[in-house]
Amino acid sequence: DAIARGGKFIQPLEIEDAALGIAGVVEAGAVGIDNTDGEQRILLAVTVNNDLNEHSLLEQLKQMLPAEAVPDRIVIADELPHNNDNSGGKGKLLRREIKNLYATA
Repeated sequence: DAIARGGKFIQPLEIEDAALGIAGVVEAGAVGIDNTDGEQRILLAVTVNNDLNEHSLLEQLKQMLPAEAVPDRIVIADELPHNNDNSGGKGKLLRREIKNLYATA
């Protein structure tokens, strides 16, 4: 799941944890999207419980993350994809599905 960017490997969890530190962000999923220049672009999908917008989130993340870990694109979604677990609750976050859903949207 590591994202190759700026000559480094960035863990999605680093970006997700930063996003979750912003008031109103309920859930976050970060993925790398392949690009023609060999570097990956970062897509961050989040769910929120207030009126946060993509621009506001990006500005806050710029203050929290190293430059190479700042998302190129942020999507605010109604919900993020999970697999089902046996308890009926949310299972594991499906980053591949985030990529499939939002990489070309």
